[in-house]
Amino acid sequence: MKYYLTRGTIGATDLEIDENRYEDYKESNKVLKSCLSFEKSYEILLSNYIDLENERLSWATLEMVRVRSRDDFLNATLSLDRRMVNFLSTARLHIEHLQKRGGDCVSGQSIEDVKAVVKCFCDTEKANKPEYKFMWDLRNEVLHSSLPTNWVSFSSNRTNSFDDSNPKFEYSLNFGLSKSLAMGFKQNELESISSNDKIDLMSVSRVYMESLSTIHVKFREYIAESVSQARSKMEEAFHRYKKVCEDNLIGLYLWKVNDSSDIVEEFHFSLFHDDRRIQLQKKNRKLVNLRNRHVTGKQAE
Repeated sequence: MKYYLTRGTIGATDLEIDENRYEDYKESNKVLKSCLSFEKSYEILLSNYIDLENERLSWATLEMVRVRSRDDFLNATLSLDRRMVNFLSTARLHIEHLQKRGGDCVSGQSIEDVKAVVKCFCDTEKANKPEYKFMWDLRNEVLHSSLPTNWVSFSSNRTNSFDDSNPKFEYSLNFGLSKSLAMGFKQNELESISSNDKIDLMSVSRVYMESLSTIHVKFREYIAESVSQARSKMEEAFHRYKKVCEDNLIGLYLWKVNDSSDIVEEFHFSLFHDDRRIQLQKKNRKLVNLRNRHVTGKQAE
């Protein structure tokens, strides 16, 4: 067998490398592609959470500018349920993705070992934040029993009751689950979420998203050394090839070629794709104290 770095185009230089270097580059390529996949999965999760926040704000804006109709409660419930189901589903997808394929991001460790580490991250959040377990179980309820939202509340309040010359108002929408209708949960679990009959799903979703962010960032930190080494090896491959080819390189191929000059194994890799991973990591920082943050349309004084 022979091993090559090449651009894979007609007339391109095929740079021969040894088997050990080929296997190093192959493994590094797998690590970086897997890591990018997890960052994209987290981006989809976070986008679905943002969609949920935006949907709530959108209905509050409609309350401000339109006369409410009887259908608004049904339509608001349906649209919020759609966003909640998307959020719950992608949250489960992302965690299971980390558990089942996280080992691809760490050279020299088994998938089972990495799965145990991710499980430990999740168990910590579950133990410290009852909202995490509640939302995890709520996804099961949605899958097997019923939709999450069974109450919606529009509200408008005057904020400067003592100034009749310039009255000011704020508008909001809250939605959630009534504990009396939550048949698939233990009573003590529901009590740990809310002391009254109504559970505010937006508030709980914020805590859940914060926990998901914590798990993801811990996983980033856990694989950081392996990912850094993989990036260095890929940069080395490009540097090595540029010594024989001065053209701008977007991507390279790894080839394994048999004695008949047939390509029996081929892998494409590009630093451009890994640059996207780095951009996603910079953009999506760890979320802290999300429950106590809110967006407002309040005018500046």
